[in-house]
Amino acid sequence: MGDQFSQLRGRPAFRILTRVLFLLVVLVLGWQLLSLWGGYRFGSIGTKDFVAYWGAGRLLWSGENPYDFGKLRQFEAELGVPPESQTAVWNPPWLLVWISPLLPLPFGAAGVTWLVLSGVIILVSASVVWRTLAGPSSPNRALPVAWVAAFAFFPTLSTLGMGQVSSLLLLGVAGFFYSACRRRDYLAGAFLALATIKPHVLYLFCIAVLWWVVAERRWRVVAGFCAMLLPTLAILTLLSPGWLTAYRTAMADPPLYWITPTVGGMLRLWVFPDAPRVQFLPPLVAGLALLGFLLMKRPSFDWRAAAGPLLLASVPTAAYGWSFDQVVLLVPYLEIIRWVADGRIKGARERALVIGALVTLTVAMVGQGLLVQSEHFFFWPPLALAAVYVYAWFCRQPVPEMRLGEKRI
Repeated sequence: MGDQFSQLRGRPAFRILTRVLFLLVVLVLGWQLLSLWGGYRFGSIGTKDFVAYWGAGRLLWSGENPYDFGKLRQFEAELGVPPESQTAVWNPPWLLVWISPLLPLPFGAAGVTWLVLSGVIILVSASVVWRTLAGPSSPNRALPVAWVAAFAFFPTLSTLGMGQVSSLLLLGVAGFFYSACRRRDYLAGAFLALATIKPHVLYLFCIAVLWWVVAERRWRVVAGFCAMLLPTLAILTLLSPGWLTAYRTAMADPPLYWITPTVGGMLRLWVFPDAPRVQFLPPLVAGLALLGFLLMKRPSFDWRAAAGPLLLASVPTAAYGWSFDQVVLLVPYLEIIRWVADGRIKGARERALVIGALVTLTVAMVGQGLLVQSEHFFFWPPLALAAVYVYAWFCRQPVPEMRLGEKRI
């Protein structure tokens, strides 16, 4: 089946079909965006969370406290946000500096621009991940497959639909993944700085990166990280000298009432409803387990092999995380598809099972997103994807070292 797929995708008709499908998706999205432009306001696609980022950014650039939730709610009320939908920003304040080019725009124009930009970021990230998974000496084939898969992945749709910044989180992971696999350590560190907007989602990934940097003395990663973050902090300090105090005050009273679709969230919902801090138990256990493994085994990292499992373990066990944060799982999702596309899954039955499982998972996620509004029920997709990944991993054929053309790093 793998050879048949390789022959199929090599035919001109297959290439034309995938490009036509992708072009059709782009045209439909473009038509939708054009129709939105004139009447884009809160309630339109991509506005539910973006309104809080835009309002907090406006407060910051006017010299006020972006974590003044009273003023932020005033902003949101003026834009027509009903009280029950008003929200706050809990991300670190340097995020607001990074999205500052959007802030001078009116809310409608800023929202549409972010929706388009976020889609482009996800598209570029998927392309980068797909190319990195291929290895430097492998042709960059079937790239439209990665594009279609990326936009069929429900967390992508959730990210775009909510106007979330999780696309930047994906870009940080994809950029680090690409750069680390090519020993471009300075660039890897710069991309890693983007992970600081939601470090709790990637906590195991970040622990592994820190271990890798120290154990292998990859200090240029630290230099790149600082080169990205320190100028941002300088701008932030000029705009709001008291930003650190404001952020610490806000984080002293975090929204522990949120029950998110994670293992800890379900543990709290079903077993310990009166103990909100139980959500921190899974990341504590998983973090200590990873540290113990690193200290005992002292592994050398091949990021092509390590990134997927780390993300699959980190996202569902995070203390907090929503369906849109699961967009970073596009990395292992595309990795499985790449194994199938490259004919690396041995056995026709095994390939059929992997493909069937991926299709079922994709359809089930989209169906649930359309039919079920509660976020609680999105705890299962990362666990299901992890099960498919493990099965596919055991069924895959190893790539000869000569094909990769480079040593492990």
